[in-house]
Amino acid sequence: MVYRQKERLVSSSYSTITGKLDDMNTRLQAIETRLDTRADPTQSKLDDMNTRLQAIEVRLASKVDTTQSMSEGRELQIIEPVALAVQDALQQDKAEELEIEKRKTNVIVHGLAESQDDNSEHRISDDLAVLSAMFHEAGVQDAKAENVVRLGRRATDPIQNPRPMKVVLDSVDSKISLLKKAKNLRLDQEGEWSRIVIHQDLTPKQREARKPLVAELKQRKAQGEQDLVIFNGKVVKKRGPRSSQMS
Repeated sequence: MVYRQKERLVSSSYSTITGKLDDMNTRLQAIETRLDTRADPTQSKLDDMNTRLQAIEVRLASKVDTTQSMSEGRELQIIEPVALAVQDALQQDKAEELEIEKRKTNVIVHGLAESQDDNSEHRISDDLAVLSAMFHEAGVQDAKAENVVRLGRRATDPIQNPRPMKVVLDSVDSKISLLKKAKNLRLDQEGEWSRIVIHQDLTPKQREARKPLVAELKQRKAQGEQDLVIFNGKVVKKRGPRSSQMS
């Protein structure tokens, strides 16, 4: 009988404990539900913030790309004209080199009497004959003229106003020798050779650079200076027998 009373007491205690545990579980579930409810808005706000941050990153990346494109565009605007100017300068230098190479055996002769023959071939033959005599007088008998061309329009009186003559010589050595010995022609004070002037066949660019030198030469001669020549881009005094007439 005592055993049954204890059994009933244990059974009643167990039921009480079980009820209290169930009640505690119910409360815990309610708490979890409230926590989940409160967490949802917070998570939503975090998601919204992430979305906004991503949108800001996209806009910043777009602005960076735009800035880089503008910078590259400005660099191209600067670089392209400079590159074109450099290319143009190089082309001009190359053209000038070709012109100099083409004229390397040429000289221009001023003051040489011009034939009055009406036949152009005869006039060329006459010019070649006069040149041969001039080479002999200057002391350059080995020089040979391969071609001659009178420059400019023929004057009404070619004897008094002969046109300059472009002479194409057989070699650069012949040209240098003639330019050096051209001074010998001026030793004949009473003859026709004293008025002869010989200089290199300059390019248009070289002629433009030479103009101020010619003006300086004339001015200094007018002031009484003597024995002046244009040599290596300067007006200088002759140095005696070794001076060249390369001007």
